[in-house]
Amino acid sequence: RRGVDALAVHQAAPELAFVAVSLAPEQDAAPVALAVDHVALVFVGGDDAGRTGQDARQCEHQSAEPCRNKAAKRHPVANQQWNMRSLRIRRHFGKTILASALTPHPDSGEERERGMRNDFHPCTFTPPSAWLRMMWENGGVPRAFWGKAARMLGFSALATPLRIWEYLVHSRQVDNAHLEAPVFLLGFARSGTTHLQYLMAQDARFGCFTTFQGAVATFALTARGRLKGLMERGMGGDGQTRPMDNVVISLDTPMEEDLGVAGTSHMSFVHQLSFPRQTMQWFDKYVMLGTGADGRPSGGLSPHELQRWERAYLRVLHKTSLLADGKPLLLRNTVNTARADVLLRLFPRAKFVHIVRNPFDVYPSLMHLYRTLLPLYQLDHYDEDEMERFLVTMYRDVMRKYLRDRERIPAGQLAEVRFEDLERDPLGELERLYAELDLPDWRQAAPAVATYLQGLSDYQKNRLPMAQADIDRVAEHWGFATKEWGYEPPDERRAAS
Repeated sequence: RRGVDALAVHQAAPELAFVAVSLAPEQDAAPVALAVDHVALVFVGGDDAGRTGQDARQCEHQSAEPCRNKAAKRHPVANQQWNMRSLRIRRHFGKTILASALTPHPDSGEERERGMRNDFHPCTFTPPSAWLRMMWENGGVPRAFWGKAARMLGFSALATPLRIWEYLVHSRQVDNAHLEAPVFLLGFARSGTTHLQYLMAQDARFGCFTTFQGAVATFALTARGRLKGLMERGMGGDGQTRPMDNVVISLDTPMEEDLGVAGTSHMSFVHQLSFPRQTMQWFDKYVMLGTGADGRPSGGLSPHELQRWERAYLRVLHKTSLLADGKPLLLRNTVNTARADVLLRLFPRAKFVHIVRNPFDVYPSLMHLYRTLLPLYQLDHYDEDEMERFLVTMYRDVMRKYLRDRERIPAGQLAEVRFEDLERDPLGELERLYAELDLPDWRQAAPAVATYLQGLSDYQKNRLPMAQADIDRVAEHWGFATKEWGYEPPDERRAAS
């Protein structure tokens, strides 16, 4: 903003991150001399663009301290005001500002340990038209979230040239991409689907939807070169972890492909995290796909809307295939557990692996997941008790739908595994899955999987106790699942008073 004393702002609100822009040549390094700890991005331009651009690139991926020291020598008065008089768009501006939006900047306390910020929206680059449609259908965005929504829409709008370029250059290539029958990993959230995919993804013969594609779904083919490298440097390597379970992630980490649908359109259940009051509507539409747990149409999704969703989903998979150099896809998407019938229609030769976990372990982990993720996504208020009731209903309907669809999957195309067995004997269980599904030679994949397992020796799972009321709730509503897979409730030592 014009005439802002950035040092005073920093002193009043030290948690803020700064995007600094200097336009006058004599002030090229002034923004980074403001003694702030959270310089998210430095872009400098003006008449002396060559020298100032070099200064910016040197400071972009360094900590604030060396940049401050360099700037202080040139500008002793660190708290000077600086004006934005004009703006010369330079080629590196788009790349650096996109990387800044995609790179989490820790604030303090627990969030700093996670490497995440509540004002960074994971679906920032979903097209503005999709965001505006969802905001309209939600009845707007409460004032408390205006700033977050504005930042998100601003960064998304800046990416419009990249989307247009991707469409013009790569659209036909995406449409004509070869797509073999995928291997779908099914299982309710917090049942071990991530662990299973990380293990199977060590087999280099598979391709996966990645964190990178999820972040820039509409222009991933355009961004896979220099911009991806910039994003990797901004993330600081592979040390980032997921906020809900401390699992290590990077731009090449396998991710749920529903993030690709969310990154390209409004037709994804992921968006209920942004608009929690619309959860039931999105669940009926984009998880159950307009079908009830009994297999009967619910009226939530018309045939035309289902066709649109199928086109959007297939387009994400086509782009994933291109990014994976045409390899067979190994796809993990927890909501696909309720879509096996539709997936089988789209891919009659697809293979399915379903992983199940003790519902008494799923419940506390699921509640922890939502309490962790909602602040990162939400653009509206929500009632926690109502969300807990929905999650109980969601598990019941999804798992009943899976049990119904399971009977339609041809022999040799479905294998099941218990999370507890996979933890106990991962190599043995994977060998069994490969054999049951007639997947490529397990002996080729085994060494890479064994090496990966050695690196997990220090990993510690969250320990989440359950109150007796929650144990009773699971037994009442999810008892059909405990009976189906032979699970027992936790003993009294695990129950919280």
